[in-house]
Amino acid sequence: MNDDIRFEILGPKLTLLEERIVGKSFLQELVDKKSIVKWGGAGVIIAMAGLDHESSDYVLVSPYANEIAWYFEEVKKILYESNVMDYLSKFTVFRRLATIASEAPGNSTAIEVLLLMQLGIKKMAISWDAFKSDA
Repeated sequence: MNDDIRFEILGPKLTLLEERIVGKSFLQELVDKKSIVKWGGAGVIIAMAGLDHESSDYVLVSPYANEIAWYFEEVKKILYESNVMDYLSKFTVFRRLATIASEAPGNSTAIEVLLLMQLGIKKMAISWDAFKSDA
């Protein structure tokens, strides 16, 4: 499958995801969990402050852990449903998204962090080589 076809599949799905973020409809979908760890997988852990964790995983501690975890789940669904991510590329994708979130300016809102990650995933989708494992 060439890159144009991949973006043709992902583009509309990513646009719908972005509309949910900008329109703030995603806020209704968030579930407040009691655990400190909000998301874990593909070598990434997303957590609220207070995480005491020794791991080889990339740990992202954020006040927006709920929102970021929601976003990761949505992106994961889109990529797997579109049959464009495999067991190796998921490590690259989610590590890059976590890095984007961690490098967001300190005064960023949750929506701004999500939109920064959205921009990152769109760049990856346009240049499909970015989805390939860095290993």
